[in-house]
Amino acid sequence: MELHLRGGAVAVDAAGTSLSFSVTGNVAFTITSDKDWVEATPQSVGNADKNELKTNVTIAVNPNTAEEPRSAKVKIAADGNSALDYTFTINQAAAKYERYIEVRDALESAVTGPIEIAASGASASVTVVSTVSWTAVANVPWLIVEPASATIENYKETSSAVKLNVAANASDAPRNATVTFISEEVEPVVVNVSQAANVNYTFSVDVVDITTSSATVTCTPSDENVHYLISCEPVGYVNQFASDAELVAADIEYFRGVYGSNYGEYGFSSFEHLFYDGLCVYGNKSVSYNSMNDAADYVAYVFAVDDKLNLISDVFKKEFTTEKNTLEFYGNAMWTDVFTKKFFNVKVVAMPCDVYTDASRPGVFFFDSPYWYNNIASWFSLTPEEMKQYDGNYRQVYLEIDCSSPEAVTFAVQELGYALNPDEYGWYLGGGLEGAKGTYSNNTITFDAAALCVGMTKYQNGTLSPTVSNEGELTFTVEITPGGSPAKPASVALAKTTAGHFTKMSATRIAPAKSIAIR
Repeated sequence: MELHLRGGAVAVDAAGTSLSFSVTGNVAFTITSDKDWVEATPQSVGNADKNELKTNVTIAVNPNTAEEPRSAKVKIAADGNSALDYTFTINQAAAKYERYIEVRDALESAVTGPIEIAASGASASVTVVSTVSWTAVANVPWLIVEPASATIENYKETSSAVKLNVAANASDAPRNATVTFISEEVEPVVVNVSQAANVNYTFSVDVVDITTSSATVTCTPSDENVHYLISCEPVGYVNQFASDAELVAADIEYFRGVYGSNYGEYGFSSFEHLFYDGLCVYGNKSVSYNSMNDAADYVAYVFAVDDKLNLISDVFKKEFTTEKNTLEFYGNAMWTDVFTKKFFNVKVVAMPCDVYTDASRPGVFFFDSPYWYNNIASWFSLTPEEMKQYDGNYRQVYLEIDCSSPEAVTFAVQELGYALNPDEYGWYLGGGLEGAKGTYSNNTITFDAAALCVGMTKYQNGTLSPTVSNEGELTFTVEITPGGSPAKPASVALAKTTAGHFTKMSATRIAPAKSIAIR
């Protein structure tokens, strides 16, 4: 601003300013102020030739942060001639400050009602917006404010993040507290805190209908309105956590990873809303689990949370073990008649087996069963003894599984060679047309049922016949004592099968599998 003097003085605001004017003369001069908050540029001008010069001068006036007005004198002094000196006054207004303290919530709204805290305890976050220094005082020892004070300089509006740390409430009654934000310059601000009572939620947990691969967890809560999560996990998973609180936190974080970014797709307003009203249940409930391992240890457990996912109960657990799969080797066959072209299933039945090994072929196991004689013979109107005596490729029927290469287990194609008459032959096909491939680890043999084709065909004079393929996974659990002939009977259990979709495909006559003497 330009310099406009009135009565030898100029008035400026508290915010400060810059004054400009020009000095014309034929002598050197200096410009000084009696206060350090006023500074002239330039502070001196020389004029050795005594020529008339016009000089532009700027006076910088710093802001006034005090709440009182102030004055400074500026003197323009001619060199060697005091009669030419000129002095004027700068009057600066006092600073004006608004003094206040306000406590706001996460939505930047002033906190008016009480802050509600679960019985388990929590930290509530608030923001203290103020222009004055303050100190926070809680009226109870179970509520700690962090930080408990803030120093504000020059009445500058400052936002301070503050946590109200509330300890767990062990009482069965609710409790209240106040936090007072105090300053010498403004009225104190009081925030109310309300904590829920410690309700002792309990659950009766049971596991029923236990099978080799499934179980149903039932739960009855002490309060039908409490929201709780039912879970069922292997014992090893549950035992890895040092505390129940860690187990609960891991469960919540797992679901947060699944639904934390897409909860809106399921009609919920937040992940917490989805977990509380979508994943948790209330009242008496039963939940079935259908993808378990047989003879495995599990833990069913439940815990309750509030709508902010604070844990509000103990974790109630029930350990159990699934049944061991005692089914012995399963046979699944499909017959087709080349004359009628009709397919019909042979029912899956249990097959008691003896297991044998041959020293010349380590890792190869042979499963022999009277099942074949007792069942297949009747399909051809023969007795089991007649079935054993006919002239064919084998005098006994067995399955051969080669586990010598664990990463490439083979289930060789097997042939039931028989000669009911010179023109009619029967074939048993195992492992598709070229043998099934699988893996072997820890006494478990796993085949893809799409490759584990099991079919029965018959044809006349070498006429081609179709066989079938299955879709799904087929797992054999094998417990064997290698060496010796015979070895002890094998426990061959079917752990899982979803085979059931059949597709026709052409079959050709297959050379017999290598025969060895096992009896």
